[in-house]
Amino acid sequence: MVSPNPSSPGPDQPRPVSGIVSCIKKTFASADMSDVEFAVGRQFGSVKIFPAHRYIFSVRSTVFYTMFYGSLPEKCDEPIDIPDFIPAAFGNMLRNWRKLSGTRRIWNP
Repeated sequence: MVSPNPSSPGPDQPRPVSGIVSCIKKTFASADMSDVEFAVGRQFGSVKIFPAHRYIFSVRSTVFYTMFYGSLPEKCDEPIDIPDFIPAAFGNMLRNWRKLSGTRRIWNP
């Protein structure tokens, strides 16, 4: 079990709303609270494990949405094998997804 970050406010301490995108980006870029792992690159002889978040993958891709929340959801008790993807390319995809905002606003309270 992952221990909470001691520098983060506790559950009863409010966090500023303006920092929500920053919090999401920080969580997305770490293994904290990850709920799925991908084993990438077996076909190329070098497997790299990427911890990830089903929710983030699902909102970024309909394929992953169907995989995790469709009528036959994937069980996530073992890493999901993606054998034919080069680990460096998978990592680049994740880095692009982490940009979350770019020119469009993603959060409009």
